[in-house]
Amino acid sequence: MTRTLYTLLVGIDNYPPPIPTLCGCANDVRRMQALLQVRAGEQNMDLQQVVLLDGSATRAAVVDGFRTHLVQAGPDDTVLFYYSGHGSQMRDVHGDEEDGMDETILPHDTRDPGRQVFDITDDEIKEWLDALVAKTDNVVLLFDCCHSAS
Repeated sequence: MTRTLYTLLVGIDNYPPPIPTLCGCANDVRRMQALLQVRAGEQNMDLQQVVLLDGSATRAAVVDGFRTHLVQAGPDDTVLFYYSGHGSQMRDVHGDEEDGMDETILPHDTRDPGRQVFDITDDEIKEWLDALVAKTDNVVLLFDCCHSAS
């Protein structure tokens, strides 16, 4: 039986103003991508990667990566979500945070002029995580951003 490593790698350096640019996030993703290719080969795993860098890392693309790519994993497969970019906080609207704040990650298009695109909240990520762990116990989420501790 072939095991598969499903990855969703997101790196954003070049955000549109007013969000400050970062340096190294896209490079971190490229290095992670290369490392995973080697490791998957060593483990005789099939590697299914989705890589979203800068402008391709929209909210819709990240959501789609979770909902259509990562959820393909079966019981013996492994899932890895890696995010390198800006993190933030926003007021908790569900009342489930002791400090009253949700932690968020910022997709590339999060600060659109019409304010129609929003940060991705820890509550959303938890829903996606719950769907993944219902399919496999082998799930890893890595966040290289501010406010990533919760």
